[in-house]
Amino acid sequence: AAEAVRETILRGLINSEQDLFSDNFRPEERKFSLFPAVENDYFRTKFTKSVIRIIMFSGFIPVVWSAFAIQNEELVKGIATLIFGVAWITVSYLLFKNLKPQLLLVLTVLIIIALVFVIRNLIENQSTVFINYLIPVFLGGLILYGLGYLNKLRK
Repeated sequence: AAEAVRETILRGLINSEQDLFSDNFRPEERKFSLFPAVENDYFRTKFTKSVIRIIMFSGFIPVVWSAFAIQNEELVKGIATLIFGVAWITVSYLLFKNLKPQLLLVLTVLIIIALVFVIRNLIENQSTVFINYLIPVFLGGLILYGLGYLNKLRK
């Protein structure tokens, strides 16, 4: 340790060993945050794009589900779900190109509509299996969290 201190003094990083006790060398306190800050602009951009990609790919769930609905001769539900999925992917793509708060709001409204639709369908089909409700609510919550995080990163 003494050798390291001597080397830092020779390099001019500190003037004496006492400098190591100043506020500059104390570790930062880590505070819990629901949306931790990403200080580095490069990493913030990379992280933002990654979150948007995840949200964009989640739009393929209703697209695939629409194919099953159409195959089961539920044409109206299938086409509506397909349009919803394509709209989700399109808005996500626009968000990928330009992080606008209006697009975040549109996606938030769309995910709430999707959750209401899925839960309503489960209730209509009289599903009593808890996991059938848990998975869409959990996935919707993760997407809403991602949208909230994107809103924080945007500022």
